[in-house]
Amino acid sequence: MRSLVATVALTILAAPAFAAEIDPSSCPVTMIWQNAYNKGDAAGIAALYAPDAIEVSPGSIIQGPEAIKERVTQSIKNDGPNSLKLVTQKCVIDGPIRWSVGQWDTKAAPGGGGSGFWTLLEVKSGDTFKIKNLTYTLTPPPAK
Repeated sequence: MRSLVATVALTILAAPAFAAEIDPSSCPVTMIWQNAYNKGDAAGIAALYAPDAIEVSPGSIIQGPEAIKERVTQSIKNDGPNSLKLVTQKCVIDGPIRWSVGQWDTKAAPGGGGSGFWTLLEVKSGDTFKIKNLTYTLTPPPAK
């Protein structure tokens, strides 16, 4: 696993000339993820992930679609439906790897919600891409 992560990191950092940056609005996983979340479809989100996917958040590291589904289910309960907005700022396809970065925001009831940044790494699996890693941050609220 470490060698895969190292290889992917070097691939992204090296940004070879044949990597193709695409229009961020054309990076489909962002809209699929957002739409499923806003419909309360944690199972639909979990289906986007590879079996060995890892999600890194400010509070934990979890592995596998089932654990990710549980985390998303809890987030949907906390934030409510129709609360997530994802904005892709960059999306790059480099052969069997697609990566994207952006911002997220939820408009939740008092005490819930938040905003931050995310990085998503997908790997081609057959005719589709599957999420291998999602890392996201939580921006602290402004000081009072």
